[in-house]
Amino acid sequence: ATSKTKSISTTQDIIIETQKHELEITDVIFSDINLAVNRRLALTPQIENTGQTTLRQIEITASITNLDNRQTTYISKLDPQELVLVDQLFLNIPKQTPAGEYNLKVEATYANTKKVENNYKFVIQNIPQEQNREQSQEENTVLELKEVSPIKIITIIFILILVLLIIAIVVTLLKK
Repeated sequence: ATSKTKSISTTQDIIIETQKHELEITDVIFSDINLAVNRRLALTPQIENTGQTTLRQIEITASITNLDNRQTTYISKLDPQELVLVDQLFLNIPKQTPAGEYNLKVEATYANTKKVENNYKFVIQNIPQEQNREQSQEENTVLELKEVSPIKIITIIFILILVLLIIAIVVTLLKK
């Protein structure tokens, strides 16, 4: 008896999905948007780990690129899907800062090389301030922040319309 051996081979694709570290700067909260000269711009970045892996030693830097001004803080650990407000960062606006448009950059660096950044434009305007007769007239520089975000603008307009509607209803009810 002869035995016949048959060899059967199959090919199967194996898909290996790697999980990426994902980090987002979801918001930046600015306090004291209108600043006089020699004051500080205070900002608090909100950072979210949108990935599936815990991130460690995240460096958060805010800088005004045109003024060579920067401030850095660190997050030691950020778990997956965790959202945190970073320690408040302060950027000095020097007295001699000329009027004009400036770029504020907020960066988050993790895994020593991966960077995420958001940019915000703001305008510094010179506004004359009235002084007493004994004091000379000076100019105060005022900082006006202009974050480029159409969704936020639409949200603010919607809220203002709601407030106006509520005021109109209250006035109508008070007249009755």
